[in-house]
Amino acid sequence: MIKYILAAVAGVALIAGLTIWMRWRSKRRRFEEISQMKRRNEALNDALRNPNMESGSSGPEGPMAVSWDDKAVNGRGTGAPSIMAELTELSAYSRRRYVFRGEQNITVGSGGDNALVLARDGVAQRHCEVRMIGKRFCVRSLPAVKTILIRGKKSFLVGTEGVYLNDGDRIQLGTAEIEFRKFKG
Repeated sequence: MIKYILAAVAGVALIAGLTIWMRWRSKRRRFEEISQMKRRNEALNDALRNPNMESGSSGPEGPMAVSWDDKAVNGRGTGAPSIMAELTELSAYSRRRYVFRGEQNITVGSGGDNALVLARDGVAQRHCEVRMIGKRFCVRSLPAVKTILIRGKKSFLVGTEGVYLNDGDRIQLGTAEIEFRKFKG
């Protein structure tokens, strides 16, 4: 009888220890993700504040690049905040961010004449476009290509008429995937 009690106590102690370890590991992982996102946001803010900076020592190290549209940074000079679109390329090795002014028509594709060039498998020369209609952004697929909008756990096929975008929506173009976010700049 004592053997069973000791085995039960050992089992409960093992389960409690594993539970504590799993919680600690989960908190550590969340902390690292938040730290990395904070470093990326600081690099983006530095790039938007001073686009002529030769080389910045702040920001994350590693395979992350910040690109911005020079017209969006040095545009009107009125000082009034405008709505900006941030498209983040999601790949296994990097998270490249591209920032555009809301008034721009953002074309996405593998061709060099697009505002956002994604040279990936399955991405057409001119695949889709992101534009602002009123105060909301919309993604519109060009004819004869397949563009998928991923919102949470749901996926939608984007047609030529377009679909409104929400913050955090992901757009899949062939093997490439980009995430959308809007903000005031």
